[in-house]
Amino acid sequence: MLNDLASTHLRVHRPLGPGRCEVTIWCIAPKGEPREARIARLRKFEDFFLVTGMATSDDLVSLNVAQEGCAGRAARWTDFARGAATVTAGPDEDARALGIHPLSSNASWELETMYYGLYRYWRDALNAGTPNPAMAQAAE
Repeated sequence: MLNDLASTHLRVHRPLGPGRCEVTIWCIAPKGEPREARIARLRKFEDFFLVTGMATSDDLVSLNVAQEGCAGRAARWTDFARGAATVTAGPDEDARALGIHPLSSNASWELETMYYGLYRYWRDALNAGTPNPAMAQAAE
């Protein structure tokens, strides 16, 4: 996941198994950035994102609680549809200008649609490690 907020960073979610996830984050910058700008970028990264968060130290707690909620059995599905009505199939104008070709686009970063690619990857990664075909079908 590429985020360009207080400091541009790349975040990778790697599923290790049911209930386990490794999150790695890298602060990234333009090649040849002046030293002073690089120092300012790194301080913003440290101040805003901390080690585990997305701006606040309770983000790790939120991630853990969300994972526990996904294991809930009261509802069969979790709804991630907020913003679905505003999705553009394929690249939107901004994506085309950047020369990237996503499966879908949405101009609003606060909607759940920005995570659809992550959810598809997560599903596929978990299914690849699932020896029982019935379990793989249940995830679809």
